[in-house]
Amino acid sequence: MDIKTVEPFIPFVISILGIWFLTYGTIRFLILPLIKYRRIKKNIISGMIGYLESVAPQDLDDEKDSDNFIRGIQGCRRLSQELERFYSMEIPSWYRSILKVRGEFPTDAAVHLKGLSMSSDYNHAWCRIRRVARALRIG
Repeated sequence: MDIKTVEPFIPFVISILGIWFLTYGTIRFLILPLIKYRRIKKNIISGMIGYLESVAPQDLDDEKDSDNFIRGIQGCRRLSQELERFYSMEIPSWYRSILKVRGEFPTDAAVHLKGLSMSSDYNHAWCRIRRVARALRIG
């Protein structure tokens, strides 16, 4: 094979590889962390609602459903760890600065989620949920 026949294909192959790396890098390092952060926030919202329902005082004679309560505690702890790990290890630094400008503080929310998992009083749980919502700028 002559070099003159292969020569036109070299820039084509390089450009195809460059486009593939650019697309993969954009999706992997720019878009996926944003999608994952939003998914974690949605999980936190649903977890807090579930926890608050498990702590809610229905009747004075009824006792709390202990299985739902334990699942709520474990869910809050898991979400707290997931949020803290994601913010410190996976999220890009440029997005951390955007979150600070927006007034979102995921580390504070993780601390309050841990505190939420330790509370069994409805009023205390509601206070912690408001702090988490304020730290993540939810509603």
